[in-house]
Parts: sequence; structure tokens; C-alpha cells
Amino acid sequence: FGTLGVGAGFALAAAQLHPERQVYIIYGDGSAGYSLMEFDTFARHGLPVIGLIGNDACWTQIEREQVPMFGDDVSCVLAYLDYERVAQGLGAAGLRIEGPEEGAA
Repeated sequence: FGTLGVGAGFALAAAQLHPERQVYIIYGDGSAGYSLMEFDTFARHGLPVIGLIGNDACWTQIEREQVPMFGDDVSCVLAYLDYERVAQGLGAAGLRIEGPEEGAA
């Protein structure tokens, strides 16, 4: 768990080092909570980082082992959040994609 949520810092460095390349962050909703504020940094500095957040309202990596071991998902369940609105509030573009047909460009 030492690298949980560090994707935005890595993306920030990659976008600055290689401005000619497209930079993506792929988050789970739990790990996104650790560095969502970096979207403010991306917007303020004009860094076109694309973040994709899988929003399953759960610490799924933890739950996958915890439930079989202990028979309970205590502290694994999260709320479904409107992450696209968080991005917009931080000055970035935010889109919500409900299924694969919406993600096709």
C-alpha cells in the first residue's frame, strides 16, 4: 500500500518532462481521494493530464481479501461520488462515463 494514490504526482512529473505526450492516470475511487487536489495543479499550469476513476464505491483491493478472511466488509464501503464535479470544481474538465458506449470517441 506504499504507493496508494501517488498517481497524480507521477502524472505531474510526466506531463512536465514530456509535454508532447498524452498522460493518463487510472485510479480506483479509494486511491483517487489521496491526490484529487492535484487536478487543481494540472488546471492552473495547463497540464492536459487525463484521469480515469473507476467508481465502485469500495476499497475493493482490501475487500477482496478481508471478506473471505473475516466475513465482513467493515470499513471497505465508500460512497458513490460525482468525481466529474470535483474535477470541474478544481478548474478541470469533468465527464461522467456510465458505460463503454459512452467512452467511444
